[in-house]
Amino acid sequence: HSLSVYPEVNLYTKKNEVNDVFYLDLVYRKGEREDAVIAVLGDMIDKLGTDSLSRQAFNNALQRVGATISTQVTPLSFTVHLEGFDKQFPEAVKLLGHFISSLQMSEEALKKVKDDAKLADKSFEKDNNNVWRVTLDRVLFGNASDYLTGLSYREVKSLTTSDVAQSYRRLLARHCDVVYSGTLSDADVRRV
Repeated sequence: HSLSVYPEVNLYTKKNEVNDVFYLDLVYRKGEREDAVIAVLGDMIDKLGTDSLSRQAFNNALQRVGATISTQVTPLSFTVHLEGFDKQFPEAVKLLGHFISSLQMSEEALKKVKDDAKLADKSFEKDNNNVWRVTLDRVLFGNASDYLTGLSYREVKSLTTSDVAQSYRRLLARHCDVVYSGTLSDADVRRV
């Protein structure tokens, strides 16, 4: 089923007739091809807490309601995936809403991403397969190649948490598809 919830949000639902596990995806129609900083955000987000919960406290709250959150960044979209049990759906969605609306950037998380980028940059040139991947990507996608549109190590190194926060705010302003699979009715999902 497809329902328009808000002008920039569509809700798609599918019944899960196997068990009482739900899956909820928030799919923002903006990816790393349009804003390369989104890839950095994707690498940071599992290390971030909120304005009132550290990452550990947030993970503990998720565990109490039997839910998990993960993210996926593609060239065309940014997806936040929430999974849990339907009986805890309202509580899990409340935590997700808090996380999205109160995400707190962290210098420590950004430093970890920069360190990882530095390591990847150093090891990139040592693997001949990378040359083939870059060449193939360029032939297939031309100037839209991820290797050309993505951030270089130098660009990642120069990013600030303010840059990432600004990219995050722009992402949240984009169209969002909400995809739910579980045992709840469309009306129950829409209400939450």
